[in-house]
Amino acid sequence: MKAIHLSAALCAVSLLAACDTSSGGGSGGGGGGGGSTPPATATTLEEFEAIVSDVAGTGPTTDPLSGTASYAGRTFIPMVDNTTGETRGHVTGDLAVDVNFDAAVNPMSGTATNFAGTYDGTEFTATGTLSSANTTASNDINAIGRAPIVVPGLFEGETTQMALALAGELEEASGATGLTGETYMTLQGQFMGEGGAAATGAASLNTGAAEGVGGVIRGGPFYLERQ
Repeated sequence: MKAIHLSAALCAVSLLAACDTSSGGGSGGGGGGGGSTPPATATTLEEFEAIVSDVAGTGPTTDPLSGTASYAGRTFIPMVDNTTGETRGHVTGDLAVDVNFDAAVNPMSGTATNFAGTYDGTEFTATGTLSSANTTASNDINAIGRAPIVVPGLFEGETTQMALALAGELEEASGATGLTGETYMTLQGQFMGEGGAAATGAASLNTGAAEGVGGVIRGGPFYLERQ
């Protein structure tokens, strides 16, 4: 596997999510892990972060991973106005990712769908599916790698990291949110727990639509659980 260089801040997100557990650092291996996906009941970022903390479990996977696995999870992305800093809403989406830890090229395939949320107090849904199969040579990101991570007082060691891009067309009926047209999502994080039982990290969502909010940042946490 090749190295993936993620920001220290991003890695700290996953590590902090696990630091409240009593069992300390995580371990890895070729198999095992899993569990059912938690109910999608979070309506605030704080509630979703609590779910991510539970999923993170015992901390980062430190041993190399091998074989194949399927993951399912969700993302919760606050929509924050670039100009005012005001949080104007959020969007959630369901994630599915298949992994071949032994593949040298394109080790993952994945989708994001069932987008819904609130914007300026109004609920919305956006139809369409984002898929790793829709990325192009200019925006393709698909890698798993090992890299040393040091977060003082929390963790020091090698973890298995992942980065995946998804693309496609979304359509949101009101047009107010800007989630219409060509849309691009990235997932960047690391595997957590024994045998890579989960993955957590940061998701970003960008659309090319000229209408709608335009100056709104769309980025937030995600989790995946091994099925």
